[in-house]
Amino acid sequence: METVPDTLPSIVTLDVGGRKFKTLLSTLTSMSEYFRAFFSGTWTCTPEKDGSYFIDASPDIFEQLLQYMRRPRIFPLFWSKSSGFDYGMYQRLGHEARFFQINELSDWIERQGYLDEIASIDHITPKSIKGDEEINHNFFLKTRHVYLCPRGITVHRDQLEKCGAACHRAQAGTAVQYEEENYVDVIATTKSFCDGYEETRITCSTWRWSDAAASTY
Repeated sequence: METVPDTLPSIVTLDVGGRKFKTLLSTLTSMSEYFRAFFSGTWTCTPEKDGSYFIDASPDIFEQLLQYMRRPRIFPLFWSKSSGFDYGMYQRLGHEARFFQINELSDWIERQGYLDEIASIDHITPKSIKGDEEINHNFFLKTRHVYLCPRGITVHRDQLEKCGAACHRAQAGTAVQYEEENYVDVIATTKSFCDGYEETRITCSTWRWSDAAASTY
């Protein structure tokens, strides 16, 4: 595995197809074998006059790749109830994930892991009526990948950014480890009826097996 010199700055700017992306160097090198080689000194990569590194790729697709590299526990979901899955987007993203050697994402797309992300079980909680309100609950059972600290520090679980130099040394060039965690996304649609008018409110919440309570957003 390629090693990245300590002399490089911790924050780098990429010029992807004319669009600038600023991110931590470790975000790129921890998830992408391509960028580990890119910044290792093995390749001849000369920065632009403004200090950025030019990458000849689609900025819209790369934005999705970078979002995943920043939060690898969250896989991209291109789906709507009206249109279903955007298979074309997954094909383009998978191609670029292979090119940049983001292997976990590439493998997930190749095995169509996104098909398992949408499992509607809205029959669990029926429609309920409360006064002048009608409430419908929809449940989506999902699985995500949770980051594991190489030193086994519990408070670093699922929070890669909390790992410091000691954790990176403990990684010692080995692959980043993750474990699967199940969770449920709950979408509650509340309809209120007043004087002939209807008002609709949508509330989203996430419940995880490891949580004592749900977090609402």
